[in-house]
Amino acid sequence: GVRRLTFRGSSVAIRHVSLNVQVGQSHLLLAALRTGPLVVVERTTTAFNERLAEFRRRRRLGGGYFLDRLDIDKRNARTFTDLMRTVPGVRVQTDGTGFRYVSTHFRRLPQAGTGMVDDGACDMMIYIDGQPFPVEVGRADSRILVNEIAALEVYVSAGSVPRQFAGATAACGVIVIWRGR
Repeated sequence: GVRRLTFRGSSVAIRHVSLNVQVGQSHLLLAALRTGPLVVVERTTTAFNERLAEFRRRRRLGGGYFLDRLDIDKRNARTFTDLMRTVPGVRVQTDGTGFRYVSTHFRRLPQAGTGMVDDGACDMMIYIDGQPFPVEVGRADSRILVNEIAALEVYVSAGSVPRQFAGATAACGVIVIWRGR
């Protein structure tokens, strides 16, 4: 029957290939993988300072958990997951070969009639430099480097999330990362 193969990697564009395979047959498959697009963003000192000014304003208002570069350095975290383990209200769960970041303040109910077995955990949304940053489970440590984080904001309940990061994907909490030094 028809089988679908998916190739993916941290620096390779996702590639899907369908192959019709019959019992007793073997196939040699050559797949050309191309590098994913490279996006270059110029960061000006002014823009960086404005973002950190917003971070400091939200820190003064409260409602979340805030770490600046000095706080991050004090934790001696080697990976993003190590850093998240130090944040109150965040539970780091092992999921296969990686980790999930879930709020201890929110439990999702399984959908009735689906037969879905669920522990109620709900993944927190991640933003980097103000933009949504979808990360596959287990990939955060390779894509988010602790030494690049200038500041971190964590909101563990939907009611505490600032308006610019709110929405349906923020219902389980939000992690906001500001990069740069």
